[in-house]
Amino acid sequence: MAPGLMVNLMGHTGTGLILEHPTGITYVNQAGGNYCLQPSCEGIFVPWANDIEGDSPKLISAELALSDLPWEIASSKMTPADADRVDAVLRAEPEFQGIRVDRDRLAESYEAWVHVVIEPSHRLGDAVYGVAPFPRTAVLVWTNSD
Repeated sequence: MAPGLMVNLMGHTGTGLILEHPTGITYVNQAGGNYCLQPSCEGIFVPWANDIEGDSPKLISAELALSDLPWEIASSKMTPADADRVDAVLRAEPEFQGIRVDRDRLAESYEAWVHVVIEPSHRLGDAVYGVAPFPRTAVLVWTNSD
């Protein structure tokens, strides 16, 4: 069997969600800050909650707040404290209401690559059809800070 498609998200600006789903398309992103990890996930990529403002475009995205978080530098893996900070950013953003860090997958989560759970109350089901049932898992991605 021929290998599936692979899409490199390292050039993507803003936040996005990779909905875990058997599509034959695998997404990879640079993650983990200076660790420069290359995690991947098969699924459906949905750019989420990004906009620009003004004549000289200024990015409006949760990526800005997520990138400003003080990530633990002793390990590339996400800590419970990191997860608390990410959850606080998500709660503060209306477009991310109903998305939370998947605490069972912290060992697979890093800066710019965070496993999340999307609750039934989230608006994603209004934007992407056929992704039910909820809750469902996804990976929240943004530009790595390295």
